[in-house]
Amino acid sequence: MDKQIYERFADAILELEPDIPMSKDEIQAVVKTHGIEHFCYKLNEQAKAFIEIVEIIERLESPGDDNE
Repeated sequence: MDKQIYERFADAILELEPDIPMSKDEIQAVVKTHGIEHFCYKLNEQAKAFIEIVEIIERLESPGDDNE
């Protein structure tokens, strides 16, 4: 693919989700090297880790639990 296509893809991803934990260059590198499927897999894994952290925090903050 043309370099501009990777740049436009990364720009579009960052426009849709500006808080994504990857820079434009990182997005382009992952897609160029491993493809879009790997990029989606990587985002999915990061989302799972974030969800697990939120669940742990919620359990620690829930009233009546002795988790401290």
